[in-house]
Amino acid sequence: MSKFITILIFFTYFSVFSQSKEETEKWIVEKYNEYESPVNSTRELIFDDGFIYYLWIFADNYGYWTQLPIKDIKQIKIHHKKFDANDQEGWDVITLFFDKNKSKTKDAKPSDENYYEISESTSFEIKLTNKFISDGLKPRMEKALLHLIKSYGGNATIKKEPF
Repeated sequence: MSKFITILIFFTYFSVFSQSKEETEKWIVEKYNEYESPVNSTRELIFDDGFIYYLWIFADNYGYWTQLPIKDIKQIKIHHKKFDANDQEGWDVITLFFDKNKSKTKDAKPSDENYYEISESTSFEIKLTNKFISDGLKPRMEKALLHLIKSYGGNATIKKEPF
């Protein structure tokens, strides 16, 4: 009986003090908005009913929405990326990895024929300013994303370079 009470207290303690799905989603969106890439401000990150939605409009005013069930995210990689060898600053990126046919995309321009179609992509990138990692947010964002994925029934890992 005392083992049962100890286990009950243990689980009660940790369930009371962990962030809810809503709190975690709100924090992720707040940090995204704070560190959103200035290259093109027509981007949006939304969490709704177990899905992550990401809007990305390219410089030529063409873009798309990506929709992905949060539980289907398998790996997360937060890293720095440069456009090319001449790029002095670059940007920081959150890359979400998932199995083929798990995400959906649709054209960003509203129309009657605009609907989500299954994508064969296995990842997408969320672009941030080049200050995100240097400001120390990488481990916090990794922890928040892992917590959120787990709270929706998924199981993701952090993708790390082998060397």
